[in-house]
Amino acid sequence: MIFPSARLLRQAAATITRQNNEIYRLRDEVRAAELQYMRIARDMLEQFLIVLDLPEEQDEIRERMTTSLGFYRDEIAVREEHV
Repeated sequence: MIFPSARLLRQAAATITRQNNEIYRLRDEVRAAELQYMRIARDMLEQFLIVLDLPEEQDEIRERMTTSLGFYRDEIAVREEHV
């Protein structure tokens, strides 16, 4: 009777370990995604500051910012659907 219980405990411990490892992996992915969004936001702000300093390049930079903002909006909408 003790041996089947010990086997079940080992299996449960192995399952918990696998689940913990998966949780850590998913947390790392979340951090990486958050960092990517922060980089996008930073890049958009940098482009905005460039526009302020270089009015002759506003059209080109405006197009890039509009594209970036569209991508950002799409990604936010996807995340909002899953919350």
